[in-house]
Amino acid sequence: MITELDARRGHLHAQIADLEKEKTRLHIKMKKLQKAMRNDLDFKWPQILHPYTAGFAQLMATDQDAIVSFIERQPHYQELVSAQNRLDKIKLDILHTHRKLTQYDKILRLRGLARELNEFRRFASPSIKADYTRLLKCEQLPL
Repeated sequence: MITELDARRGHLHAQIADLEKEKTRLHIKMKKLQKAMRNDLDFKWPQILHPYTAGFAQLMATDQDAIVSFIERQPHYQELVSAQNRLDKIKLDILHTHRKLTQYDKILRLRGLARELNEFRRFASPSIKADYTRLLKCEQLPL
């Protein structure tokens, strides 16, 4: 059982490592796509470079729909949206894989605690067992 759990844990760790690598690659790809799109946008509307100016406010008031339409027509727009969606899925997959791993860790931890309790019951002296029983009674008292 332990060998199988260790193998499953190893497989999950490998899955997480692969997902993290893919996440890093996607981040790099998304930055490149965003930069290319941003350069085109900055060239067409230079006021976008200065968001805290009156020119920017005016641009947003008059040309916001045109800017959105321009962005959505960019050749890399759909690729960027797909990359963002894939990144979201990867993050969820990493989370779920960590949760599975935690469940396996809990099984191993509980197994170890059960083994320790069994050894305590078999090998502890009567005085230590009595001390343990008193401690358990104290822990069960309300605060």
